Amino acid sequence: MEPIDNKESSALLQDSHVKEVLIADKGDNAILESWYTKPFTKKGDNFTSFITSIIVKYSLDGNTKEVSYVAKLNPCWSEMEMDDMYNSLFRKESIFYMDILRDINFELVQVEQKQLEFPQCFYASDEMKREVIIFEDLRTPGFKMTDKLKGMDVPHATLVMKALGRFHGGSILLQQKTNTNNLSEKYETLNDHLWIEKLKDAWIISVLKTGAAITESIGGYEPVREWIEKTLENIDDFLSEQWGDSPPFNVVIHGDCWTNNVLFRYNSEGLPEEVMLLDVEVNRFCSLAVDLSYFMATSLDGKTRKDYKEQLLREYYSSLISVIEGGGGSMPFTIEELKQEFERKRPFGLLWGIATLPPILMPPEDLPDFGTHTEEWKQKTVNSIGSNEALKTRLLALFDEMMEDGKLGS
Repeated sequence: MEPIDNKESSALLQDSHVKEVLIADKGDNAILESWYTKPFTKKGDNFTSFITSIIVKYSLDGNTKEVSYVAKLNPCWSEMEMDDMYNSLFRKESIFYMDILRDINFELVQVEQKQLEFPQCFYASDEMKREVIIFEDLRTPGFKMTDKLKGMDVPHATLVMKALGRFHGGSILLQQKTNTNNLSEKYETLNDHLWIEKLKDAWIISVLKTGAAITESIGGYEPVREWIEKTLENIDDFLSEQWGDSPPFNVVIHGDCWTNNVLFRYNSEGLPEEVMLLDVEVNRFCSLAVDLSYFMATSLDGKTRKDYKEQLLREYYSSLISVIEGGGGSMPFTIEELKQEFERKRPFGLLWGIATLPPILMPPEDLPDFGTHTEEWKQKTVNSIGSNEALKTRLLALFDEMMEDGKLGS
């Protein structure tokens, strides 16, 4: 499938943006000569923004050079009337990179630890209807996406869990060093949840109903269907409980850590050795276990999740403790307490797995435009279960876990 283009979104980019990015990256002596956009993402890669690359030709010290950046832009889907939601998401991500991440990295550098695994952000603007964020192009040093149709294997998942451990550990260290228990009081965007109100009606409820219809079509999962329908009736209470205050586990979380929002770099033998986390537009301040539950449910297949859950949690905890204690902080909980908190947040991951796996694993040509999950698409998804082995296998693994582990009463 060819990369998708969005000329209206690309038109948001201006010379002034590119000049500011170039100077931030290459220094005051860099002179912009020309630039153009080059799309590289496909339908289904991004749901709330348009991503494109910017190819920049510039001169520095008498030499002409070229560099690539990645721009995240307002998708300009004006017919959906979601300008306020897009602005909220871009503002949250802008503040994350320009303030929150900067402050966490400052604390890490102070104690001689490496900075967190996020791309460098050179520019961010949350001007309504003209939102633009520009990053380094991680493809240049060799980072790339893994196959979203396959569940991550243990080496990939371990890198993600370790990166989340460092990220969450950095948040705890910042909280302890600044004596700020609730970072949402310092960074107000952590309390901005407008996006969930918009997505709840435009997407979440619809795809969860599709999940319930799938259980009915397969048969044998009546308790799962009843749980989904009961949760839908009380969706606000469910989300409030799962996202609610949960000391001592509260941290700044990624909020949307799944296969498409991480990139890997590989060694000469083809094994993953580095990871970068992307797309933090739904970051918030709540239990760190929300990130862990969400990631495992959406990005691992059932066997890997079942066989390696304990190992992955240990890897996460080891990474977490290395940042906190290595930075002179104190661990606020034990690994056994972490495991208990993970189980309390398991329903969150299970629900979002049911909601997100169909659009993740459906062929791109079958995906509806964002926010237009119609009855026709629901039926198409249900009908595809027989032929879409990846979707069927991943969903059934979630359903089986729910029934086996007693999560239907949660």
